[in-house]
Amino acid sequence: MINLKEYKDTKAIIELLTECMYPDQERVLREFEAYQSNEFKRLLGIIENDELVGLIGVITQDDDQVELKHIAVKSSHRRQGLGKSMIMTYMEESLVSTEDKTTLYIVRHGQTEWNIQHKIQGHQDSPLTEKGIQQAQWLSEALGDAKIDIIYSSSSRRAVRTAELIRHTRDIEIKESDAFKEMNMGVWEGRTQEEVQDSDPESWDYFWNDPEKFQIQGGETFSAVSERSVNELNRILYEHRGKSILIVTHSVVVKLLMALFENRSMNNIWNPPYIHPACLCKVEFLKGVPEIILHADIAHYQEEGLELT
Repeated sequence: MINLKEYKDTKAIIELLTECMYPDQERVLREFEAYQSNEFKRLLGIIENDELVGLIGVITQDDDQVELKHIAVKSSHRRQGLGKSMIMTYMEESLVSTEDKTTLYIVRHGQTEWNIQHKIQGHQDSPLTEKGIQQAQWLSEALGDAKIDIIYSSSSRRAVRTAELIRHTRDIEIKESDAFKEMNMGVWEGRTQEEVQDSDPESWDYFWNDPEKFQIQGGETFSAVSERSVNELNRILYEHRGKSILIVTHSVVVKLLMALFENRSMNNIWNPPYIHPACLCKVEFLKGVPEIILHADIAHYQEEGLELT
């Protein structure tokens, strides 16, 4: 990441933004001047690495609202559906910046009946299996000494039940959120993976190997899921900055949220690690800078052979 504090010269900043981000110097200049003239706005910085080039944020903050926007986003970013929602998560001195550490746990729900039948769930649902219940209980034990201030769960029952099992007897509020529901899989829902692969091989291939092109009747795109889930994550990080937050969600959402912290492009979304049932991801923020501590961890599993479902 490039920290704009390192650039004292206005001209140098403008040239840098124009080169990295958007070939529209007048637009960049207008935004930069607006930042300079408003004490409630502040530039955050630019993400620059092998995958992502060119994102800048302006935050307007007062007692009533928080507005976050991008000045310019490279076209490849727009196709991924990321844009402004990435800024708060990545940028130093963002709204999640605090002297106190913010801890984020992200968990996939436990194994379900449809998981073992290889049926596609999406917005539909099926109950946890005995093993799924056990997986959540093991994670509850592993997190027994960990501070958790608030739990957010997908509103799907399989996720809510997992959250309840993780909470166990602790006095922790669970808030349900549609933003953390699994990807809507449209006409595929309720069908087996084999049936879908046979009837729609092109879309099946897009889903796993070229997610940016994936689109089926009645379903969501990866970009749409990313936008809703990341926006909700940003809101939660701001509201609970300095706290410990646990989110229970689904495999696609876990992949998309962790992709932010990995700087992973959309088309590499299915690269390892595999998101096992009730696996644990842990990300810590100090002064707004995220650090991945655990990613798809299943060290809490007390039996072998429960992983790939």
